[in-house]
Amino acid sequence: IVAIIICLAIFVLIYFLQIEIHKLFIIAAISFGIIITFLIPVGNVPDEANAHITTAYHYSNMILGIDDNSNNVKERKSDRDTMYSYGYVDNEKFTKYLHDIKQAKIDTTLVDSGLKIFNANLFSFTYYLSAIGITVGRILGLNGILCLLLGRLLNILFVVTIGYCLKIIPAYKEILAFISLLPITIQQAFSLSYDSIVITLAFLITTLTIVMFYENKLTKKQYGLLLVSCILVSVCKSFSYFPIVLAPISYFAYKLNIKEKLLAQKKWFYFVIGGVFIIFAGIAFVYLRKHVVEGSLLYLVVHPKLLYIYFRDTIYLQMEVFVSSALGGKLGLLHIMIYNPIMICYYILLFYIITYTTKEKCVLNNWIRVIFVAIFLICFVGILLAMYNWSYTMGFLENNNILGFQGRYMLPVMPILFIALSKGQKQRNKNILFQNVDATHFFVSKMLMTHN
Repeated sequence: IVAIIICLAIFVLIYFLQIEIHKLFIIAAISFGIIITFLIPVGNVPDEANAHITTAYHYSNMILGIDDNSNNVKERKSDRDTMYSYGYVDNEKFTKYLHDIKQAKIDTTLVDSGLKIFNANLFSFTYYLSAIGITVGRILGLNGILCLLLGRLLNILFVVTIGYCLKIIPAYKEILAFISLLPITIQQAFSLSYDSIVITLAFLITTLTIVMFYENKLTKKQYGLLLVSCILVSVCKSFSYFPIVLAPISYFAYKLNIKEKLLAQKKWFYFVIGGVFIIFAGIAFVYLRKHVVEGSLLYLVVHPKLLYIYFRDTIYLQMEVFVSSALGGKLGLLHIMIYNPIMICYYILLFYIITYTTKEKCVLNNWIRVIFVAIFLICFVGILLAMYNWSYTMGFLENNNILGFQGRYMLPVMPILFIALSKGQKQRNKNILFQNVDATHFFVSKMLMTHN
């Protein structure tokens, strides 16, 4: 009911007040973020139940100056009894969740949880906002569930950043807004996982790249944001998300006319470069084939036949899961019947946005579009190889099927893909069209005057 009221309010804002899209996004994202935050019981966002809750709580302990062990995190006794009870929610667990959320009696005695944190290493900073929210809740004397919900809500940095992106991006606003408001994006953005920061950084990099292509410049502040974002996203599962950095690099390569310079080279130059590349690639291939063990990240790369078989069978068996989980799937929500028709509307809207909404002058040439698609594919292959390693380690590999891959992993690079696939209107074609119409009108007028 609240969601329907919000939708109607946004409709009024669009058609009667003509409010700007970045302001609309902030209203919608905060509203739906709060709804999803409280609708999904803690522990029902993927991997949140143990790894992310425990990790965020550990950093909260550090903020409060509590001597903690990352392999055995200390928690308040009342929190230990309630924070992990609602995974794979059903009606009975949801009733318990509604009851426990009202708990007022807090036992602040610190006890060992027996749980260890997710080893985030360099990207531990992705948990700091959630940790601050949990810390504030503990200082206010709130129960464990409310502390975790505050930790979720403090990831509002996503809303502020995407609002800023929608304000400055000169094209593809609809695509960015649509992907940012997908149920799965809102769920991950308002969760205790590191996905919120990764998605925020990736969307900011994409936005600033498009600004550079369309306006040929950035402010000093924006260059700083771009540099910091590229550095931070590179340390967040670098094997999977480092390729995002290729987006702004493609702009600088484009401005330096690298393509034209390469085309101007003599034929022998290409033979030399190609020969050197083949020699080094061959040496690396032979070395890795002898030393890489089965189940490692690069094992399939040096066994091309196996790579083809695993990718073919996995994509054939899992494609529906990939697409569904990328756009929302069942999320961590209860089985609400109205959710399915809502998702059908999203699918329809998705194709409409890709096909029709980009009305601005198109400045992205085909080579840039190819690079954007390549970024998406490199991330896809990288994550799938990482999941091969995980599936092998966990003993889940069977029938050449790599398990554990979810479409939500591709959220950081979805805007790049959709921008590459979108149909832009080239302004010069439009001018030629009007020139032809004017010429035809002039010719017909002269004919009629002559006839008269």
